Amino acid sequence: MLPYSFLLIAKLVNVPPDDLVTDFMDNLSCGSWKREGRDKAKEKLVDYFIAHGYGQDYYTEDDIRTMFKELDAIGVSWPDEGNSKMIDLYAKWRNKHYNYWFKKWWRKIRRKK
Repeated sequence: MLPYSFLLIAKLVNVPPDDLVTDFMDNLSCGSWKREGRDKAKEKLVDYFIAHGYGQDYYTEDDIRTMFKELDAIGVSWPDEGNSKMIDLYAKWRNKHYNYWFKKWWRKIRRKK
């Protein structure tokens, strides 16, 4: 359920609330969807994430920034001019890499210095 004031803001700016939430998640996840012109927004969302202290019981701020940079590197490697076979290969690679990325950071938990 979304807060009423959030719904009012969305209505005032004529943007569906679901679009705002999806856009927020897409930018914070550093995915390959709608990447153009969003670097500044992503940077501010990472700052927002850190300012709220998310994950800082387990990771340093530098670790968290590195996590987002690594996610961004995965997102930026999208094959813009790829045919359907290339996109399928990329999607398989990306999913495997996400698993590798997650396990790498999961195993580092509680090694904060």
